[in-house]
Amino acid sequence: MCFDPEALLFELGRETCQPAGNNDEVGVESVDRVGVAVDGQPPNEAIRAERFTNCDKPREFSGPAVRSQIVGLHCGHAFTVYESGLETKPDKRWRIGYREIMLRPAFATALALLFVCHLGAQDPKIIWTAQEAPLYAKIRGLRDLPDKPRAAATKQLALDIRALPVTANKLQLATGLTNLSTEGDFGRDTLQEVTTTLAQCLRELPPHPPDPRPGKPVSLIAAPFLSLAQLVKYEHMQTSLNHPQFDLAMAKLAADDAERDEADFTLTDLNGQKWNRRGLMGKVVVVNFWATWCPPCRKEMPDLDALYKKFKSQGLIVLAISDEQDVKVRSFLKQRPVRYPVLIDTDRRVNELYRVEGIPKTYIYGRDGKLVAESIDMRTRGQFLEMLAQAGIR
Repeated sequence: MCFDPEALLFELGRETCQPAGNNDEVGVESVDRVGVAVDGQPPNEAIRAERFTNCDKPREFSGPAVRSQIVGLHCGHAFTVYESGLETKPDKRWRIGYREIMLRPAFATALALLFVCHLGAQDPKIIWTAQEAPLYAKIRGLRDLPDKPRAAATKQLALDIRALPVTANKLQLATGLTNLSTEGDFGRDTLQEVTTTLAQCLRELPPHPPDPRPGKPVSLIAAPFLSLAQLVKYEHMQTSLNHPQFDLAMAKLAADDAERDEADFTLTDLNGQKWNRRGLMGKVVVVNFWATWCPPCRKEMPDLDALYKKFKSQGLIVLAISDEQDVKVRSFLKQRPVRYPVLIDTDRRVNELYRVEGIPKTYIYGRDGKLVAESIDMRTRGQFLEMLAQAGIR
């Protein structure tokens, strides 16, 4: 599974542009700059900075101040997300040591959010122990392996991570492995070991994480619980974890699916044709979210294209949705052409409608327009066939 850093910037800027709520906090009415540092690269070099001015009452600002830093591990890469704000009261100092960042839970999943650092702290670094460092390196190398040895390596990594002593890094390793373990079909035994390891790491968490603001409950569902819930709900894995955050995550997934079941949209493909999902009643519709930069997306495209060719006569429609500029998508498809329609969603309106936080994602609607199958990551041809069978395509 992959996440789009520029989409991440968009979500972070849009969601956190809120005035402070009391006199103990410095009011911030515009997010001035956010950036993502991948594997230690400076944010401004890794990702372009954005300025967000969608607040209700813009004011005069002075002096940038670092508001928060988020550290995590995703797809085998260590990253830091920086959010900077502009103070509306330059004579006051930041008084809060932590701030609860009100991100959409979908965005939290993509981030694999683990903790929020003190305001103004030095750049946090992930320091791996002698036991952890080799595991981190192996996770980063998983995509370089053919599928069969990758399955064996993934299973062994799950066992090795489970055997580690309890540290903050242990959960990061388990989460990073989880995000890579669903990129195809590596066997149910392998995926169950990954699920068991993630669940154990979550059991080892303190029962009550520190509240960043006394008296105010943390409302954000921690991303690893959402990852575990996805494995249970969509990959049919087993866990005995009993935790309020896990229960909340399962409820959120059910609510999201109910919204996707009713989701409707109209987008234009690269040939100028408009497509409306509800206008395709009587067809089996595959809605696939992807991007040119996403390795698992690129890996599943030939299988998806072959299935479209095979079953088009049975009423199969594939709508592949990218949030990139059409020029970039056209250039990519010249080298890797597909026969199914490719739709452009540059303002991410449909991505948001479906709460897409990582890609690829695939949703299949039956001839009655109802959602019958979905995937949280890359699928093989065999896995796609299993999903299509639920819509009557065989």
